[in-house]
Amino acid sequence: MTDGPWLLLKTKPSRERYAQENIHRYYNRETFLPIFDDDGKERVLFPSYLFILSDQWWFLKGAWGISHVVMIGSEPAKVSNKIVNELRSRQERDGLIHLPKFQYHLNQKLIVQDGPFQHFTGLYQGMDDRSRVNVLLDLFGRKVVVNLDKEQVSAA
Repeated sequence: MTDGPWLLLKTKPSRERYAQENIHRYYNRETFLPIFDDDGKERVLFPSYLFILSDQWWFLKGAWGISHVVMIGSEPAKVSNKIVNELRSRQERDGLIHLPKFQYHLNQKLIVQDGPFQHFTGLYQGMDDRSRVNVLLDLFGRKVVVNLDKEQVSAA
């Protein structure tokens, strides 16, 4: 794994790979562009963003494909090594990050299989940051979003 500092670059729309190639070719700096597999199609995990390993940033103002260096006040935004290394550790041999597949779509009707809301039906509202399912239930005439384990729900 690589030690930083990692800086965050904002690229021009859909120019992440172009910017990455130019930085490698003209500035010989290490970059990281997380790509994931979306059902056989490669997609950028963070569209219009690119990480660069560098403690200097002024030269990036003129790099082709770069819109700007992301700044916090007058300093470039630094991304911790831990975050970049965690993303890199999720890459498979093909260089892609394979995200877990989830079978539900927004507002799909679900039934709760277990727990205090067993046998209730609701609508899928997405996932939270702990990989729990958000389900919109009608409880006593009120709409309430509850967070449930993936194993507690199924398609209705």
